[in-house]
Amino acid sequence: MTISSESSLVEPDAGAESNPLLQVDSLMKSFGGINALNGVSFEVSPGTITGLIGPNGAGKSTTFDVITGMITPETGTVTFAGTDVTGQSRNVVSSGHFSQRKNSRI
Repeated sequence: MTISSESSLVEPDAGAESNPLLQVDSLMKSFGGINALNGVSFEVSPGTITGLIGPNGAGKSTTFDVITGMITPETGTVTFAGTDVTGQSRNVVSSGHFSQRKNSRI
C-alpha cells in the first residue's frame, strides 16, 4: 500500500500552525487471524490531496473503514483536526472530509 500526497493546493498562512489535519498512527486490524493492517501510519496536511493506492488485499478499504469509524482498530489511533476520533464514525463521516471511490478504469 502506498500513500501519495500532492503538494499544498493553497498557500499556507504564514502564521498558521503546521499540524496535520489527519493523523493515522500504528493502526492494526486483523480478520480471522489474517492481518489486514499492520502498523499503518501516515499524516495528511491541510490543503493537500492524498491518495491511497495498492493491490487488491493491501488494506486500503480497511484503512478507510478504520479512519471513518466503521470498524475499530485493535491498536492505533486516528486523530482528526487534533481530536482523537478512533472508532467514532459520526464525527468523521459527517464532517464530509472523506471519500472512498472505487473505479476500475484509470
